[in-house]
Amino acid sequence: MLVSACGTLVHVQHTEPSAVGLPRGTELSVSCEHPRLAQLVTSRLAEEKFYRLTPAAGTQLQLGNVVKTEQEMGGASFGEQHRYARARNYIVNLSAVARLVRGGNVPFLKIYSIEGDSVERAQRKLADAVADDMVPRRVTRGRRISPASGNEVLGEAARACAAGNWQQGRTLAQQAVQAFPSDSECYFLMGLIEQQAGNYAAAAVQLRRALSLKDDSAYRDALSICERLSSR
Repeated sequence: MLVSACGTLVHVQHTEPSAVGLPRGTELSVSCEHPRLAQLVTSRLAEEKFYRLTPAAGTQLQLGNVVKTEQEMGGASFGEQHRYARARNYIVNLSAVARLVRGGNVPFLKIYSIEGDSVERAQRKLADAVADDMVPRRVTRGRRISPASGNEVLGEAARACAAGNWQQGRTLAQQAVQAFPSDSECYFLMGLIEQQAGNYAAAAVQLRRALSLKDDSAYRDALSICERLSSR
């Protein structure tokens, strides 16, 4: 079977570390001058099941200097007013400073600024933003493999990976490398296979080989991800 010109879309997953670098199971408490916001942040973190949320924990997430402003829409059209705030004619800006305090140190500090069409919605969006920074994220990226003309083995390898058969894809991709050593897509797919397995340093080696054969933004983007993850 000939490989289509558009190639095969392979979805690769990797875990982006949290911005704070705390390990799973860390005992954490959340405090805020606004009880509702503290409740929302605690609830979002509890949903992730990554931390042990304890009121008296030594590691504290402090949300302070919370400021709410209601900005008038001014000369905005009725359509914009309706979209943002229905009949109330304003949007809510909510700003807060998050500090992670651990053993007297502050390893994480960030200022959040969130918009919403109500105070409650702005608070929920801020809680989501804080949770996104506190917990590692599982990220999925779609990568298209387009083998060189005649490289049917690599096409089979890509289709196996796209179907979730990564070990079969690895075996076929290795065969494709031997048969088509000048096809950069062979090394690109090998890099994606290593990335999917969590072998980020090995993935970076394969992606550099792909780049040595062809300067491609997809290769550079994948390499940047693997270099960042392998250095952690």
